Amino acid sequence: EKNFLDQPANQKKTNHTNNMEDETNTSNNQDANNQHQQQLADISSSNMAPFLTKLFQIVSAANTDTCITWTPKGDSFVISDPDTFAREILPTYFKHNNIRSFIRQLNTYGFRKRTNISSTDEHLEFFHEKFKRDQPALLMQIKRCHQPKPSARAPPAAASAQDAQAHEASV
Repeated sequence: EKNFLDQPANQKKTNHTNNMEDETNTSNNQDANNQHQQQLADISSSNMAPFLTKLFQIVSAANTDTCITWTPKGDSFVISDPDTFAREILPTYFKHNNIRSFIRQLNTYGFRKRTNISSTDEHLEFFHEKFKRDQPALLMQIKRCHQPKPSARAPPAAASAQDAQAHEASV
């Protein structure tokens, strides 16, 4: 291995500069993460839904980046490895490891899935206009969507009328 002292002077300066830049970038990322965590703590003390707080924590945590992370713009997040995410991350934050339940919960809060152009790509991308990496205070504006559940017993009225007409026509 080469020792730092054995390198040419201009190489030493470049390495030193790169190390300083890396430390500065790491420091800036930590500062931003600490600021987000503080904002999240402030928000969490309000009556915001725990699901949203946990979701922001999961997406923002560095130790989950292999499975789930913010997109470069910070306006959506990607679950790059759904199986590992379900097996290792979900049970840490929730009482289940079912990715379908997690996605159903996302839909309940108005998150939408971005469709993949490549059908072979397994990753899942979700977005919400008020779920932004650099604006955790917007989380307070996200509310559950109250969608009436369709009754399994009674078909919708329009369908019943069409069925009745079709039945009459066939008799």
